[in-house]
Parts: sequence; C-alpha cells; structure tokens
Amino acid sequence: MEQCQAVRPAPCPAPYQRSEVRLAVRAAAELVEADGGLRTARLRDLSRSGACVEALRAPGPCARVRLLIGHLDLPATLRWSRGGRFGLRFDAPIRATDLLLLASRYRL
Repeated sequence: MEQCQAVRPAPCPAPYQRSEVRLAVRAAAELVEADGGLRTARLRDLSRSGACVEALRAPGPCARVRLLIGHLDLPATLRWSRGGRFGLRFDAPIRATDLLLLASRYRL
C-alpha cells in the first residue's frame, strides 16, 4: 500500500511531463470527509486521476475524502495542500466520457 508522504506540492513540471492532461475548470463541488462532515469547495482543475480544489481550509494530511461534482461521487486522497488550495488523487480514474461531460459543462 502506497504511503502518503508530504502535503507540500512538488514544483510543477512542464506541461509535457504530466502523465495526464489537466483541464482548467470552475465549478462548485462538495467534499465529504471521513467523519461525514460536508464542506463546500470549488474545483479548479480536473484530470482522469485527480483534481485541484479550493476550500476555506484543506482537509488534514493524507485525508480520505469524497469529491461530489455533478453526477459523480469520487473517493480520493489528499496529496498536497497550500493554504486553502489542495490536490486530490482519485482512488480510480474517472471515465473519459465523464471527464468530457464535466469539462464541457465547467471549462474556463
């Protein structure tokens, strides 16, 4: 089982070094924390394997959450945070059709 190491973001690699394309989006979302707490959030970017999210405060290090956006309920793990902005890695990649649907609805 992979361990969560740090909550600081690594320097952003050049776009061609990313393993997946991230789409800039702006959408309201909700985070469900492990204790069942619900928090309002804003989705900033999205890929099949993860997302950048903003909220008043980030969940704790390596927190397990569910990101609710549109018709999707996405279990995820916090990978990094800086202030109220943080990165989530989904437990399983979202389907390409779901990514395209969200991108067409919320893309900047």
